[in-house]
Amino acid sequence: MKYEFLLFDADHTLFDFKTGEYFALKEALEELSLPSTDHHIERYSDINMKYWKMLERGEIDKKSLMLARFVEFAREFGFEAKAQPLSDLYMSNLSRQAQLFDGALELIEKLSLKHRLFIITNGVKSTQDGRFGISPITKYFEKIFISEVVGAEKPSLEFFDAVMNGIEEFEKQKAIVIGDSLSSDIKGAINAGIDCIWYNPDSKEAPQGWNITYTVRCFDEILNILDN
Repeated sequence: MKYEFLLFDADHTLFDFKTGEYFALKEALEELSLPSTDHHIERYSDINMKYWKMLERGEIDKKSLMLARFVEFAREFGFEAKAQPLSDLYMSNLSRQAQLFDGALELIEKLSLKHRLFIITNGVKSTQDGRFGISPITKYFEKIFISEVVGAEKPSLEFFDAVMNGIEEFEKQKAIVIGDSLSSDIKGAINAGIDCIWYNPDSKEAPQGWNITYTVRCFDEILNILDN
């Protein structure tokens, strides 16, 4: 067995964050009697993604991100005064959203028989704790590394150093990162000198010059790589 230590991203890799985000925001908007159409939710999702990319590049800190995304979203639709309560409600609602992609639980169950599993995530601790606490997948992971606790964000080397130092008997040559984000998971793995699997279900084009160890489109392909 080549890989002993499997470092899994959570959202958009195992967890269907898009669905969780949708319900969390829709409920929050409705609680505040604000428009909650699919268009509103899609715009928030785009704005939210923009701010998380800024975080990865070190252009904003996580505390500022939490409210700034809602200020921009609310300003666009004319209810800026509701940005803070909307943010609070959304985060509370999101902590109860733990939808998994089809096949994710089965994948992790199988891999846990032969490998040591870990989660590495940039999510907010209070939200992730709630979601992981109600998910049937959590029990298969030996440890969960949340950037807010680690004190650094993916893709920084500081984050991956903390992960490697936080796993007993860790061996880099026996480890692999599995994630969907090129700018967070894959870039971080490459910079840290760890093999990686880019989970790419939408068949996006890989950037030139990146030393991506494996690219897959489905969970079966992940299983084939890791159990051979």
